[in-house]
Amino acid sequence: MKVLEAASYLGGLVSLVLIVIQLRADAAQRRTQTAFEFVRQFGNSPMSDHRAVLLRMWLPYSDQLAVINQQGMPEKEIAALIELVLTEVDKQTSPNGVVAIHEIADFYDQLLICEESGACDPKVIRNYFSSYGHSFRCLYQKVVEAQAAATGAPDLGKGIREIGGSAPCTRAG
Repeated sequence: MKVLEAASYLGGLVSLVLIVIQLRADAAQRRTQTAFEFVRQFGNSPMSDHRAVLLRMWLPYSDQLAVINQQGMPEKEIAALIELVLTEVDKQTSPNGVVAIHEIADFYDQLLICEESGACDPKVIRNYFSSYGHSFRCLYQKVVEAQAAATGAPDLGKGIREIGGSAPCTRAG
C-alpha cells in the first residue's frame, strides 16, 4: 500500500512539473506571437504608409542619404538636411513627414512597452526592429525630441532610443 501511495505522489509531482513546463512553453509562444503581431503591423498600413512617406521624401536626396549611411555626416549637417527634406515633403504629401516620424516613434514606444512588460519576446523585437530603429534614430532623433517637447510627451522616442540602440550615428565630425 505504501508503494502505491508513494507512486501516486510521485505521479502527481511529475504531473505538476509537466504542467509548469507546458505553461512556460505556452507563455513563451504567446510572447512570440505577440511580437510577430507587431512585425505584421509594421509591414501593413498605416505603418507601411508612414515608412513610404519617409522613403519618398529621400528619393531626390539619395546621394546625400548614401553619404550619411556609408561615410557619416556631422550631426548639424544631418539636421539641416532633414529640415530641408521635411519642408519639401510637407508641401507634397499627406500625411506629412513630421506626422510619419511621430507615428513611427510612437509605434516603437509601444514595442518597448510590450517588451518591458514581458508580453513580447525581446529576441524577436530586437532582431526585427533594431536595425531600422537605429537608422530612424540617427536621422530623426532631433525631430522626435522637438515633438516630445511640443506635445508634452517626454517619453516619446524612448522606444527608438532603446530598441534602436545607442551606437554612434555618424563617423564624421
